Amino acid sequence: MTTTLLVVVPALVDLLSSIRTAPFHWMAIDTYYYLTIGRNLARTGRFSYDGEHPTNGFHPLWQAFIGVTELVREKAGLGDIGLFLAVMSSVIAVGGATWLLGMTLLRARRLTPTFVLLPVGVYPLLVLPLWNFGLGLIEKAGLPHWRLPVFGTPWSYMNGMESGLCLLLFALSLFLATSRSALHSTRAGAYVGAALAAFTLARLDHGLIAAPMLAGYCFSCLRRGGRREAAGAAVLAFVALLLPYLLINRIHFGSLMPISGAAKTTFPKWNPEHAHLIKVLFQGALKNSPWWLPNACREAQIVLPPLLSLLYILACAFRRRRATRLEVQLVFAALGVIALGAYNFCFGLYLHQGYWYFPVSTLLPTLFVLSFRLPRLRFPALAAPRPSPGKVVACAVAVALGLAFFFKYHRHVAYNGDFLRFHQRTVPEVRKRYPNGLPKFIEVDDGVLSYWFDAPSQSFLLALDREGFTARREHRFLELSFERGFQHFASFQYRPHDYRPSELSAWLGRAADQPPERFLLEREYVSPDGMFALLRVRSR
Repeated sequence: MTTTLLVVVPALVDLLSSIRTAPFHWMAIDTYYYLTIGRNLARTGRFSYDGEHPTNGFHPLWQAFIGVTELVREKAGLGDIGLFLAVMSSVIAVGGATWLLGMTLLRARRLTPTFVLLPVGVYPLLVLPLWNFGLGLIEKAGLPHWRLPVFGTPWSYMNGMESGLCLLLFALSLFLATSRSALHSTRAGAYVGAALAAFTLARLDHGLIAAPMLAGYCFSCLRRGGRREAAGAAVLAFVALLLPYLLINRIHFGSLMPISGAAKTTFPKWNPEHAHLIKVLFQGALKNSPWWLPNACREAQIVLPPLLSLLYILACAFRRRRATRLEVQLVFAALGVIALGAYNFCFGLYLHQGYWYFPVSTLLPTLFVLSFRLPRLRFPALAAPRPSPGKVVACAVAVALGLAFFFKYHRHVAYNGDFLRFHQRTVPEVRKRYPNGLPKFIEVDDGVLSYWFDAPSQSFLLALDREGFTARREHRFLELSFERGFQHFASFQYRPHDYRPSELSAWLGRAADQPPERFLLEREYVSPDGMFALLRVRSR
């Protein structure tokens, strides 16, 4: 309970201090994809970015949940608090995950004073030198809104995205799979399979972790005195919940993989971007650039957790004693972390990889340490009737260290400050300029403008419908957009910084992914502070 409070209370206090401004330094920008589609789901009953054409460019469980929060917000007339509701839901999910992990460790007799350090964790401590170096470069460049929190702590996944739900369902799967009755009850097996399927639907690429965990559960059932029926029930429940989603994708969108997933990978073709970037980082080419930290933290979350997972697997393999149920599940989860990291390293597109993509991978190293009960670190369980003074002092010190870490390395109120300023100052200016609403536009800003301006808009890539995504791959995206009545681009974060014709033409080629020579992009409106651009595109 102490650890759960340490995770949740600082976040709650900060968010409730201002429900309209505080969420900005917690959010991930892609939260607005979910909010835009969620609002359209609440209004039209369909998963759509533009309100007309269906899309599957999202992780389904979190998108459905955001649709519910948007429905409640609109029906109850709660105003502009969609971002707050999304971030607060993440806080609750991460808090629930922390509590479930504590209960799992307590049941396995692995709950020691070190569990209070979970809010910081092993992975964040290992990458902390990267942040100390990189934040110095960011401050030197005068970019306070780039002050990234240390990604990998539970706080960093309270971001309005699917990360918190993913952690919650992983913790639930681990809790169910390691229970005393898990190996001997068909019903318990079905619960394990259902939890792992939900874990996959919370973040689809984490199926690479869920599938090995399911295999680990079946291994325990078949080789460690469990019932075959329990293993069969787990597999059946897992397949029964995932299969309808996959069939819907295949029938309505032409592929088992959602559009956003297909846009972010080169599979089966090798992508050398990550190998090249790691080489550049080691060579020191970015050592004086504020881009050093964003690049370093992206690569660290791909490479470091798989290496730590491999060490854990080897450590378990060469121990003399028999592994516990918890350790078996962690070993198989570690195999999944290695598979996920390898897939992203080999096929993932660098620019489409978010800082929040690996919540379980960055959590597992902490669980590895907690699952090992080394001879010199054997403490009685924290749930003992009368904790010793030494344990109380250890917990108090750990809590103090956790809070110090939170205020120094996580709570950066200037983070995403440019988005907050845009929301407070630029959005009212644009609304004043267009009192009847903006014309239909193509957005390149991750749903931010679509949600804030509540205007008819089309995604430029990740949330496209099947026809739109096909048109983009065939380099006829602009022609299809014209047919649908979209003749403008709008941008804040990725707007052109030079409005000369040659620069606008180059910008259009990048945004539309087709030769720009046959089209003319013109500046129609730029806000007085220069932070918003509405550009008109037409055929030459």
